[in-house]
Amino acid sequence: MKEAVVRETKEESGIEIEVKKFCGVFQNVSLGICSTLFLGKVIGGNLTTSPESLEVGFFSN
Repeated sequence: MKEAVVRETKEESGIEIEVKKFCGVFQNVSLGICSTLFLGKVIGGNLTTSPESLEVGFFSN
C-alpha cells in the first residue's frame, strides 16, 4: 500500500514523499466514504495541480 500512496501523491500533487507512518482508516458509512491517512515526509518534486487536484499547498497547525 505504501507504493500506492507514494505514486498517488506524486501524480496528484507533484510531490515525492517517503511514507513514515500509517495513521488510520476513517469512514463515513452514511455517505459511503472510506479514507486512509498516512504521515509522509517530502523528499522531492514540485507542487503542481492535476486533473484530480485543482489546488495544492502545504498546511500547518
